[in-house]
Amino acid sequence: MKLIKNNNKDEGFTLIELVVVIAILAILALILIPSLMGYNKKAEKSKNDANARNVYTAATLVVSEKESISETDLKAELEKGNLVGIDDWKNVTITIGADKKIEVKVGDPKNKDTLGQYPVAKEAKE
Repeated sequence: MKLIKNNNKDEGFTLIELVVVIAILAILALILIPSLMGYNKKAEKSKNDANARNVYTAATLVVSEKESISETDLKAELEKGNLVGIDDWKNVTITIGADKKIEVKVGDPKNKDTLGQYPVAKEAKE
């Protein structure tokens, strides 16, 4: 008996298999990308919160040393100190209220999602 060899070797992937794999990868990417987009805002918010706290601490030290100081002079004094993390002082807002109470906001005031603030405003309970 003579064995017949099959010279038609089926190696590789068919077109349908490749299309199915690409479709599955596309569906996974569509699920994953929106969830990752939110992390950029959260990271920016955390950075701004930390910077606001650092500026608040430094501002508290400066205000405690001075008898009276304006918000503009305080900001100028802090800019000389080269605080780590503050690249753009245009996005830093310092408010001195009654009894030398200080409030610091860091970030773009138009973007409330990433605006860092210290001390954090307590939300009113309904």
